[in-house]
Amino acid sequence: MLKGVPDVRQAEHYSCGAASFQAVMNYYGMDSFEADLRIMLNTAASHGTYPWDMVRVAKQLGFDAEWKDNLTLSDLEAALRQGIPVIVDAQRYTAPNSPWKNSWIPEAGHYMVVIGIDDRNVYLEDPFLLGSRLIMTREDFFDSWHGWESSLPVPPDAKKYYHLGIIIRGTPPTTVRPEFIGPRVMPAMVQSTPIKKMKIFY
Repeated sequence: MLKGVPDVRQAEHYSCGAASFQAVMNYYGMDSFEADLRIMLNTAASHGTYPWDMVRVAKQLGFDAEWKDNLTLSDLEAALRQGIPVIVDAQRYTAPNSPWKNSWIPEAGHYMVVIGIDDRNVYLEDPFLLGSRLIMTREDFFDSWHGWESSLPVPPDAKKYYHLGIIIRGTPPTTVRPEFIGPRVMPAMVQSTPIKKMKIFY
């Protein structure tokens, strides 16, 4: 499991994307306020955060970044072996007695950061949780790993994404980073830019 990806807590119900992005930025040594990132990423209650906005901002901040769909667990494992955490878009919850792969609840779309995989489980930094990480079985994670490209309410012709990941490449610092970042506890960004169910463990 990757060391150095902090436990973050999203400030708004729709800001899981900005909080996940914040966790990855901190992993690479860049401190930030989530509120600043929400502005930079065009995060809004109507649609959350789009993956291409994460790629755009990451590139503006000097990182190599891309987003892809139809990824596999092997792709995630390969990224982790290179020290790269991957932001994924998955279903956060499902209807009672409904399998993950059939769950398309518009409000359940949720960004998290994959920080580890083993033979049984996928380990995630979930910005909805505080003081813990999320564990899902490989099968449950894979089946829940899908979402919409849309604002709410979701129209009938909205594009569906399967196994989408945002891959941001950088060099983690050698110094020890904070283990937890709240929505407003880190200093503001110093970089100048033109834009300025499940099981948990402790």
